Amino acid sequence: MRLSKDRFYRGDYCVDRGKGAEVFPLYSYETSNALYDITIIDGVKFYRVNMGQWSNDNKPIHHEIEKFFNI
Repeated sequence: MRLSKDRFYRGDYCVDRGKGAEVFPLYSYETSNALYDITIIDGVKFYRVNMGQWSNDNKPIHHEIEKFFNI
């Protein structure tokens, strides 16, 4: 899969699980029609597309994000 290096992003994902806000890493890749994200919470990877619901179902592009960020 051929991807542009300037479309990868690393940020933060904040979650409040009742003990105050916790910050987790957020890894993303943006195409012309979709945004793909990965976050790692308590050692478990979660994936989503276009800001949808988090799941454990990863797409091939999620694998490319993992390779790019070495996660």
